[in-house]
Amino acid sequence: MPKRCAWASGDDDPTLAYHDEVGTPESGYMMVVLVSTSDPGLMIFPTHRVAASVNGPGPTHDDVGRALSDLEQSPRDRAAAVLYRRDGRIALLSGNEGQLDVELVEAAAPGEMTYTASLDDAVAAVDRGDAEGAFLVRPLRVEDVFEVAARGKTMPQKSTYFYPKLISGLLFHPLGA
Repeated sequence: MPKRCAWASGDDDPTLAYHDEVGTPESGYMMVVLVSTSDPGLMIFPTHRVAASVNGPGPTHDDVGRALSDLEQSPRDRAAAVLYRRDGRIALLSGNEGQLDVELVEAAAPGEMTYTASLDDAVAAVDRGDAEGAFLVRPLRVEDVFEVAARGKTMPQKSTYFYPKLISGLLFHPLGA
């Protein structure tokens, strides 16, 4: 049986939950990649949320560019996001201190969501009528990930779009045959 990390539990970690359910020696292992958090090339890109239905305040901005500029100026210790709705209704949302932007979004979009790294694609989905709203979020900082881990929690779904990515198509070859 693999050793559990102090911060992980089967309730919060799908890998450990799978191992608890299956219980084979093989299910006790997973593939990982380790990257230095001080690497100057390491970036976390935002993953915007496109929602079928939304809750939120009335418009605060007439221009999405201005709303995004105000979002970037918002204090990083408090959650914030831009809600872009049909008919150009744009609102700058503000959340609680210590809350992640994506956690604020989850509270305002109780229904089905899709995800995109492209701000333009998120706005276009709303403009086409494919969604009621798009939540445009700031990229997380590496220190945000550490703060969540220090609290013993896992990151919300689709909140860490790291770059650089591994090259796809890894090849396994047995050694010494």
